[in-house]
Amino acid sequence: MTKRAGFTLVELLVALALASLVIVVVGTMTFTLQRSTISSRLLNQQQDAMARTMHQLVAQLREAEEIALVDPITINPTTVSVTLPPLTLGAAKRTFSFGYQTSGQYVWLKDDGQAACSYIEELKLTYNAVSNLLTIHLQSKSTILGIQRGLPVIMETSVILRNAGPTGGG
Repeated sequence: MTKRAGFTLVELLVALALASLVIVVVGTMTFTLQRSTISSRLLNQQQDAMARTMHQLVAQLREAEEIALVDPITINPTTVSVTLPPLTLGAAKRTFSFGYQTSGQYVWLKDDGQAACSYIEELKLTYNAVSNLLTIHLQSKSTILGIQRGLPVIMETSVILRNAGPTGGG
């Protein structure tokens, strides 16, 4: 009997099955890692957008001479007008507006229709007249396409209104 060099059909099938298994496992891990990376990036972008919006609101509200709020606790106001002091002596007072757009679920600053921060479920303003403190509560939607964990994002800060408090009116 002569010995032949090479692999038997069974050995080739076993090697093919093992190679296929390794390819499937590596492919699944790569897909999962990529999806997780995208999800983390989207969550970071949402947090950054909310933080920038909050920072801009606080910067403008610190200078405010007057803020038009209907109630001491206002949830998802469509428009809040803020009167700011003039930049130079003798100049006219400035205004700054922000609000919540219900149809698009976003917060806008300055121009209605220009989203400063999307995927927002709640913008809540709470004014404490005793301490002249305005609390801003910003909450993202609890589901955002592409983000599996970490929602809703909630940010809250308080601003001492040094120059003025809210007035009634819209």
